[in-house]
Amino acid sequence: MKVHLITAVLALIVIFTVVPEVTHAQVAFPGECFGTTGTKFPLPDAELVRIDTLTGETVSAGTIAGFLSFSGLAIDSEGRLFAAHSSGGLAAGRDSFLYSIDVSTLAAEVVVPLAGGALQGISALAFDDNDVLYAVKTSTDELVTIDTTTGAIAAVLSLAPGVGVRNFAGLAFDRGTGLLWASTGGIVSPGSGDENAVYVIDLDALTVTKVGNLVPATEAGGIPDLFFDRTGDLYAVKNPPANAFPVPVGDIHTVDMNTGVGTFLGDMLHRVTGADCYNPPADEPTAIQVDVDVSPEDCPNEFNITKKGRLVVSIQGTADFDAATIDPASVTLAGVSPVHAVLEDVSRPAGDGECSCTDDGPDGIVDLKLHFDQPEILAALGAVGNGDVVELPLVGMTTEGDDVEGDDCVTIKVPGSGKFEPGVPTAYALDQNYPNPFNPTTSLSFSIPVESRVNLVIYNTMGQEISRLASGILAAGTHTVSWNGTDDQGRAVPSGTYLYRLTAGDFVQTRSMLLLK
Repeated sequence: MKVHLITAVLALIVIFTVVPEVTHAQVAFPGECFGTTGTKFPLPDAELVRIDTLTGETVSAGTIAGFLSFSGLAIDSEGRLFAAHSSGGLAAGRDSFLYSIDVSTLAAEVVVPLAGGALQGISALAFDDNDVLYAVKTSTDELVTIDTTTGAIAAVLSLAPGVGVRNFAGLAFDRGTGLLWASTGGIVSPGSGDENAVYVIDLDALTVTKVGNLVPATEAGGIPDLFFDRTGDLYAVKNPPANAFPVPVGDIHTVDMNTGVGTFLGDMLHRVTGADCYNPPADEPTAIQVDVDVSPEDCPNEFNITKKGRLVVSIQGTADFDAATIDPASVTLAGVSPVHAVLEDVSRPAGDGECSCTDDGPDGIVDLKLHFDQPEILAALGAVGNGDVVELPLVGMTTEGDDVEGDDCVTIKVPGSGKFEPGVPTAYALDQNYPNPFNPTTSLSFSIPVESRVNLVIYNTMGQEISRLASGILAAGTHTVSWNGTDDQGRAVPSGTYLYRLTAGDFVQTRSMLLLK
């Protein structure tokens, strides 16, 4: 008598104890499929098993200590396993609990108690795309949602016999269509046709439609659960009646989603009562990959940093892609917008090789030809050195709002040798002297984009050298020198017109100035 009293007290403590906040359990890996087991004597505890969707075989991941069975399994978008368990089976008047199961330790921890008779037995679980948890409330034949934070239950749809459905045991959510699939267990009205049946539940129209019978309705047993794999194929767990000893194991079928008819896949080694796969949400739609050709009809793609003109880039039209569908205003190359765009058959695609190019001409398919300001592109590249191969990413959108992306490479060409640094000139230049006319001193400025050997020499109109103002190797940048109207011997020169010439690498430029006294 004392033993029974203690047991009852402990049971009450279990039911009414405040539930601690659930910790983050070890989750499933994408594509993994799991099942929870029902009674399988002589084992006293339920098991977590891995399901092979190629063979139908199950492999035990271990026992979940302290639990005889679970009546539903669902995996959310983060890979967390949730299972339903009733403190006294699925009999009416028994409170149920929702547990999370750690895949690594197999520890089952209460997420939230579904108490006070609110959910008297859960026979199926399934998460939708938004991690809304659906369940079947067996005591009232209702489809409900469960708030996994508060345990609040909200009715969705009656599954009473009045609509031709009874004893749903399994649920699975189809990410492709947004429909819930459901299956019946082994306790249905004989001859009703509901035995071993598969249904779809439209959550928008709130309708339930029978698709068909997995196996003949006359075959004993039921379908405790359904599940989808990552490719969208539907599977069913089929168990025979549990009226033999030892309790028999079940098998797995693939399900024809048009007829509901099953195709035997393989025998399980366990009696699975809940099953699901971890199917993470699909990645965001990927951008349309386009062929990009920098400097079309030119191989290799050289990028001369001294050029101040336009860089021509074409987005290649192909048999599978119409370049005219691209919105030119949306396109950027290395973050720079084009200054001009035109549809023109420029060249054939360069191929799939990395940094490939082509010098072939038109191919009969229209391309989108874009012009970019070359100094802007150079500024966007940052520091580059002679011979560097640099990728230029291109992104944009079609007029329908689809993203497009592609890239091509250029080889940096720095006249002479050296390295381009942001903030230094992008080209050689010799500026007009200032002031001009002058007496007796004027300033002469010049720019060199890279370290170069420089000569800046003043001549008279007869071509005779008057003074050499700069001679030697200078760093990239803008340089300024002064001339005070004297020759190399320090003698003042007469009034008149003088020429000054800059030679730097392959660059040569001459300007004139006027000395007035």
